[in-house]
Amino acid sequence: MEHRSNIHIGVYDIKDKNIDVSVMFDRAHLAIVEIEENYKTVIRYYNEQLKKELLEEQRLVDDFPGALDSNQIVPYLQPIANKDGKIVGA
Repeated sequence: MEHRSNIHIGVYDIKDKNIDVSVMFDRAHLAIVEIEENYKTVIRYYNEQLKKELLEEQRLVDDFPGALDSNQIVPYLQPIANKDGKIVGA
């Protein structure tokens, strides 16, 4: 019987040894999170651009409910019909 494993490695290059170890771990973990959906990538290095992208994504997610409440976003749904033409979803 053959078993296969996928290994993902997040690397944080230590430039300042005074940074708390938990912060170093979080940065390496952030790099891993970025590759979890791409199984062809097995190693990812943390960089400040990665951090900026994550913070921007978090800001957008945090702003989303307020944008919906204030009608800044208007959802449009495409109807899904069955073979008889009856709307069964969106």
